[in-house]
Amino acid sequence: MKKELVKGLNKMVLCRVLQMLKLIFRKPMLTVFASKVFINQYKAYNKRKNWLLEDVIVPPVMIVSITQKCNLQCKGCYSKVLHTSNANELNEVKFRQLLVEADQLGISTVFIAGGEPFIKKRLIETTYNFPNILFPVFTNGLLIDDNAITELNEHKNVIPIISLEGDKLQTDERRGNGIFDKTDYLMQKLNEKNTLWGVSITLTSQNFSTVVNNNYIKDVIAKGCSFVFFIEYVPVDEQSEYLVLTSLQRENLISKIKLFKKNINAVFFAFPGDEEKTGGCLAAGRGFIHINAQGSVEPCPFAPFSDMQISNVSLKEALQSKMMSTIRENHHLLTETKGGCSLWANKELIKEMIKAETSN
Repeated sequence: MKKELVKGLNKMVLCRVLQMLKLIFRKPMLTVFASKVFINQYKAYNKRKNWLLEDVIVPPVMIVSITQKCNLQCKGCYSKVLHTSNANELNEVKFRQLLVEADQLGISTVFIAGGEPFIKKRLIETTYNFPNILFPVFTNGLLIDDNAITELNEHKNVIPIISLEGDKLQTDERRGNGIFDKTDYLMQKLNEKNTLWGVSITLTSQNFSTVVNNNYIKDVIAKGCSFVFFIEYVPVDEQSEYLVLTSLQRENLISKIKLFKKNINAVFFAFPGDEEKTGGCLAAGRGFIHINAQGSVEPCPFAPFSDMQISNVSLKEALQSKMMSTIRENHHLLTETKGGCSLWANKELIKEMIKAETSN
């Protein structure tokens, strides 16, 4: 993996942070917070540069799925299908140590995922001790009560990202009756309390026309949303493949997001769409790494392959594992697919590469 590519990626991440901060600076009460974020992100950027001089590739982002448990039973949920281990989940001690190492290495953003992260309230509280790191927390929002909102306002680097499915019919059909209204009520409360928050929209062939729509997005922004994550649905079995975006929808998505970024006052992210600017898939430490609820170090949440446990090795060692290195060095073999996730689509190829490398 070329160092020039890593340097370019780090600079791009810093540019996206600046874009985010411009939005935050428009809210006077967040000015001090925005200034601290820039300073911390720039320090982390320099840490990653210094590690690169020692041939250690440190991604700017780490995703930690802190639990498999969830209070919902959403149809087609990748987490329930791909991560079914009964092993013990990360506790506060291991999670804290992981964040200490991430901070030392220069990982400046840690996405918290699940299951439903707010089930593990004590792990969420652990993030409050790491003000140098941004923690977007991907959540269905149903466990965020008034006390949680107060805590989030005290620790603004922990940012709830509320999962949306589309309109009331689409949301309740996939998530359960009444979920749309509960989510809508939460967004109103977050706005009233001036909490910094965003949304994550899983794009499927079924909800595409509803959510990739000016009126829908403007309505969400009007409720106080600052960040919008568009995440293409990744099929986890044959029964869910019909939910994958069509080729025409993916082409339309690219042009639509460009218009959103130009005309709507929010910060937009698209996965895997934004990866194309950096030559494709960013997994395996190229741009991010995933730690699952049991501490297995994986290339990506959608690619549950692992050769190391974070309880047995340091995060630095995990980033340099044979599996991660093999995937990064063979990145040219992984092309994007109709489902968006090249690692998942090429899982058999990856297994063969890892097997060949580890047997040497």
